[in-house]
Amino acid sequence: MRQNAGEYGMTKYVRYEHGGDIHFGRVDDAVVSELSGAPWAGAAQPTGVRVPLSSVKLLCPVTPSKIVACGVTYSEHASEAKELLQHHGFESAAGELIFGMRAPIVLNDPEGKIVKPAFVQRLDHEAELGVVIGKRTKRVSEADAWGSIFGVTCYNDCGARDIQMKSPLFSQKAKSIDTFGCCGPWIVTEGVDLRRARIECRVNGEVRQSATLADMTRSIASIVSEISRTMTLLPGDLIATGSPAGVSPMGPGDVVEVEIEGVGVLRNTVVADTP
Repeated sequence: MRQNAGEYGMTKYVRYEHGGDIHFGRVDDAVVSELSGAPWAGAAQPTGVRVPLSSVKLLCPVTPSKIVACGVTYSEHASEAKELLQHHGFESAAGELIFGMRAPIVLNDPEGKIVKPAFVQRLDHEAELGVVIGKRTKRVSEADAWGSIFGVTCYNDCGARDIQMKSPLFSQKAKSIDTFGCCGPWIVTEGVDLRRARIECRVNGEVRQSATLADMTRSIASIVSEISRTMTLLPGDLIATGSPAGVSPMGPGDVVEVEIEGVGVLRNTVVADTP
């Protein structure tokens, strides 16, 4: 992936529903050009079908075999999460990449409803940069890791904070709830400065989280490299790279937006679960 902002134009790929069918496509000037398959697959080609972007329903743009979610990759968030970390036996996150798995079933669409179950007392937002893998990757060096990235997207790693405080597997159980993995609205493959882009979360228009990727304690390339030493990453896999400080509660009726400079705005609404 090309990282230099301004040197290249934005290239956006979407997954969408139109006419009752689901497709992948590329967005150019508010028009979606249908592709023959997933864009990260390498062989996807335009089918010749073009439809207005306004006429489609955007879906979560990825269909990963797995989601790898990183924690406390921003220093201020590490301080904010100190109580939670110590509660589960982590004296310090300094120098360590903490990550866990999310089941793909948690993924939610742009404009989708975040469903708060009755058993969740506190539901938090966590704005994150999502990295989409473009090729089979195992034990890649940090220097070569950029070549494994297909593109990036916005991700909201919603979590049940009260469950995190109770469960030893605090990230897994609290974040493996249906609709808690909001993703989209598209994948951007160039024109994003992955070293300095700003990431922000707003709830009902109020800014709750705001930082730049320069505030991360680990580079995107080092995150991809280290994860690939543990497990093989496959095309289409998603890495959620961690959230800045400002994590806070949200509830039914709240509209939450994750915006990343050069990528776009992911918007979802919280609703209460119904029996």
